[in-house]
Amino acid sequence: MKKLVLLILALSWLSGGVGFAQTTLGPDQHWVEQIGGALAIPSSGDASKTYQVGFGGDLGISYRITSNLSEGIVVGYYQFNLKAAPSGSDFSYVPLMEVTKIILGGEDLRPYVFFGFGAAFNTLKLSALSTTQTDLLMAPGAGVNWRAFPNAALFFQGRLDVNFISKNISSNGSTNPAVFMPLEAGLIFYML
Repeated sequence: MKKLVLLILALSWLSGGVGFAQTTLGPDQHWVEQIGGALAIPSSGDASKTYQVGFGGDLGISYRITSNLSEGIVVGYYQFNLKAAPSGSDFSYVPLMEVTKIILGGEDLRPYVFFGFGAAFNTLKLSALSTTQTDLLMAPGAGVNWRAFPNAALFFQGRLDVNFISKNISSNGSTNPAVFMPLEAGLIFYML
């Protein structure tokens, strides 16, 4: 919960401190920064039986190759309480992934699709015992951003985090991938 509060404070600081200039996004502005908070829903059968709805968020930076295509790096944090476990037990993962994003058109309202591929640093905490392991993560998704400011946009997106949690760290002993659906909102800004 402390990490979620820190993420919200960072979002507030960045949104107030970016200092949006009254210019339009030019073709030479290639770097795109992103910060957002999310409600994460366990979506696969085993995950929905094991984990409660969680919270988290992401930070990302990407490079616009063209006006409609970008490549970037995203890191985040997501935490879920366990449904049938002692108090103080939870599951969390830190996604670290490369993301390819394709803007589908539009001017101020711009829908997009993306695909992320990387690793999830999974941690299962059962009371005082904690186990950590790195597993494969794939994350397809879609969203929309709205250019609400001259050098920034608000975004809303959903994605499916397909987390290939191994049997060693799965709280229910399943070897199937756990699927989580983060529904995220935040700010995209263009500083360079």
